[in-house]
Amino acid sequence: MTACKIETVKAIIKNINNDYFALLVDESRDVSRKEQMAICLIYVDKRGFVMEAFIGLVHSKDTSVLSPKEAIVDVLPHHSLTLSNVRGQCYDGESNMQGDLSGLKTLIRQESRPAHSVHCFAHQLQLTLDAVSKKYVQLQELNDHFNEVTSDFLNGVSCLNPIDSFSSFDIDKIMRMAELYPDDFDRSNMRALENQLVNYIIDVRDNDERFSNLGGLGELSRKLVETKKHLNYSLVFL
Repeated sequence: MTACKIETVKAIIKNINNDYFALLVDESRDVSRKEQMAICLIYVDKRGFVMEAFIGLVHSKDTSVLSPKEAIVDVLPHHSLTLSNVRGQCYDGESNMQGDLSGLKTLIRQESRPAHSVHCFAHQLQLTLDAVSKKYVQLQELNDHFNEVTSDFLNGVSCLNPIDSFSSFDIDKIMRMAELYPDDFDRSNMRALENQLVNYIIDVRDNDERFSNLGGLGELSRKLVETKKHLNYSLVFL
C-alpha cells in the first residue's frame, strides 16, 4: 500500500472515530483469475454525511467461507476497527457469502449480533426479476431474499425518510426496527426512543421549516447535525 493510500485510510478511520459502521464486501476475479475481495466501509461522519470508503483489496486464499472471514478479521484490527462496531453487512450473491448456515454474514454475526445483513440490492433486484420471469418457486425466491428481518429493517428506514414532509413516518415500524439492535436499544432506551420520536416528528415536521423539502435520509442526517438536533434526539439519530 502506497504512503498516499495509507494516509487516506488513516483519515477515514479517524473520521469514523470508533463509531459504528457497515461492511460492504464484494468478491471477483482479477485478470489472472485469482479470487480477490474488495472491502468498503459505510458510516456517518461527524458532519452527518453518509460516507462510503474503500479501505482495501485482499486476495482470498480460496473460495471457502473462512477465507473471506479471516481476511476481514485481519484487515479490521489492522486499522484499529473491531467487529463489535459492525452494524450492517452487504455482500454479493455468492453462496459462500450469503448462506444462512455457513455464510460470512452468519460468521460475522457470531461476533456482532447487530450486524444484520442486507443482500446487495443490485443482485436482489436481478434475483427478483428472475423470479418474476419464472413459472415456478417464485414466492419462495422472493421470501428467501426478503426475510422478516430485512422487511422490518427496510420498513423502519422508509419511515424515517423525510420526503413529502415525513409522510411515511410510523413510530411502531421504527420501534420494530430498533428491536433488531438489542445491544444498542435495551428496554430503557426503547422507552426513551419512543418518547423522543413523539417530540422529534412534531419538531422537524411541524415546527422547523429547515426540515421541509429534504431529499432523503442523507440530507436529513446532515441537517440534524447542522441544527444540532442530533444532540436533542440522540436515539433517533442513532
